[in-house]
Amino acid sequence: MSVLVIGATGFIGPRLIRRLIARGESVVGMDLTPGAAAFGQMDPDTLCERGIIIAGDPESCIRGVRLYEDAGVDQVISIMQTETIPHERAMSSIEMFGTHVIPACRAASHAKPVAAGV
Repeated sequence: MSVLVIGATGFIGPRLIRRLIARGESVVGMDLTPGAAAFGQMDPDTLCERGIIIAGDPESCIRGVRLYEDAGVDQVISIMQTETIPHERAMSSIEMFGTHVIPACRAASHAKPVAAGV
């Protein structure tokens, strides 16, 4: 399986990547920290269109996940930094992903379901 870990250089990312590799997964890590200044110059729509972030309404998020799927990624693990987002917005995002994005990706998937726990 090919797994994309967004937030690869933070506190959790490196530990998660080591565990995935130990399980025999093929892992790609991505993090915005090194180039945050350059990304800060781009508008959110451009970042979404280029697959740098997965954000916006359900359809935008589904398109973002499918960009990675088309590139051969089997599983996307997003480590959301919520300390700068109000709790209600973070919970709303999680609920939106669970209600709309995950079911849409499951319905379109031809692969067998994979456990998300590590």
